[in-house]
Amino acid sequence: MDKLIFINALGQTAEFSPASKYRLVDVEDLGGNTAAVQTVSGPFQDGESPVGGAYFNSKVLKVRTAVVSSTLADDVRALNNRLNPKLGSGQLVYEQDGVQRVLPRVGVRQLPTLPRRDNKYPGLQISAVIFEVYDPLFADYDYTTAEVESGGDGLNFPVNITDGFVFDYLNTEGVTVTNSGDVDCPVEVVFDGPVSAPVAVTNETTGEQIVLGLALLEGERLTITTDTDNTNVIKTDLDTGETSVAFQYLDVAQTTFFKLRTGVNLLKITADGTNVEQATVRFRQRYVGV
Repeated sequence: MDKLIFINALGQTAEFSPASKYRLVDVEDLGGNTAAVQTVSGPFQDGESPVGGAYFNSKVLKVRTAVVSSTLADDVRALNNRLNPKLGSGQLVYEQDGVQRVLPRVGVRQLPTLPRRDNKYPGLQISAVIFEVYDPLFADYDYTTAEVESGGDGLNFPVNITDGFVFDYLNTEGVTVTNSGDVDCPVEVVFDGPVSAPVAVTNETTGEQIVLGLALLEGERLTITTDTDNTNVIKTDLDTGETSVAFQYLDVAQTTFFKLRTGVNLLKITADGTNVEQATVRFRQRYVGV
């Protein structure tokens, strides 16, 4: 059973599915991403020459829905409320045969249309919603998580049935994780103090690294995120929950907010040149289609 679930910026959901009061009738352009390549052409050249790699364009999705309810006006009003474009971008989750994929940055271009006379009946209204998909690449709904423990059992997996896990290994050179998606994906690295400066997260596979002249005290946590739309370095006081941005500690000359390449990646996390004993590595693999 196919489902589409829109999650707005407040965490509220609107589900379009055969079992919901917002029945999923049809969806246009869920797949079929279009790619573009920049080109150049010289004088008297036949055709054009590609420059750089391909990239995907944003797109729109049109979702046709039938609102089936004994309280039709109230439920259409609730749908408008949850799809309100003024709330900002949300996420669109697609579920098919028990597998969930998410489009992480989606806006609402058009709220539910008002029906023609022949599309509205007692307890039934046929309508349509148009979503603007800013990032057309699908991602895993759940994170793949590796809990790194130096000198222990290699990788330790917390009991959390909502997460996926990567069964790779830890050695003296770092922790190996595998990106089995179609494209490079952002990564999140989290570790706690006390650790000494400088702190470095290095992708030994590519040579890219993130370096900060920052020391963490006991009870402090550092979270590094390399998502293009959420590149961040956050320090958290675990006692008070207070957070602060730590970008000022970046060694700009040495830092690249890298993504995990497709295939195997060897990550090394160090503080003052010594391996960090405990850290969490999280990522969501990404796909060019469902």
